[in-house]
Amino acid sequence: MISIFVEPQSAYTARLMTAKPGLPGMTHVVPVIQPRPADRSKEGYWTQILMETLQLEGDVPVLITTLVNSAAKWGDYGTRTDREKRKLELFRLIGRLIKEGRLRRIARNYVLLATPEEQKCHQESLPKVAELIDMPAPNV
Repeated sequence: MISIFVEPQSAYTARLMTAKPGLPGMTHVVPVIQPRPADRSKEGYWTQILMETLQLEGDVPVLITTLVNSAAKWGDYGTRTDREKRKLELFRLIGRLIKEGRLRRIARNYVLLATPEEQKCHQESLPKVAELIDMPAPNV
């Protein structure tokens, strides 16, 4: 005789909240489930996914490819090519977030969330970077 036991979601959540550290199969991270927007191609949605993924990791540097793969799981794709296109867009988005100073790049292949102090320092240095450089006329 085979019996199937199905527990309610409230029991599962309570079990996760009372889990002791070090027990296998138990996690202390309970993701916040928010309603997804109707159009997932918006950049804000994917930026939020990237930021939340990095926040869950804490102060541990994350490989850029690992970050892209874990964020790409949050999309709905009809074909494999759609998933690959989304991954390429996520790589570009991460590059833009690094340039904006919201992410900090470490050892070329890793990223971390930038601290508010680092973001402020980056914003203060932008006008200096944007200044024109006086160059002598070329000798042709």
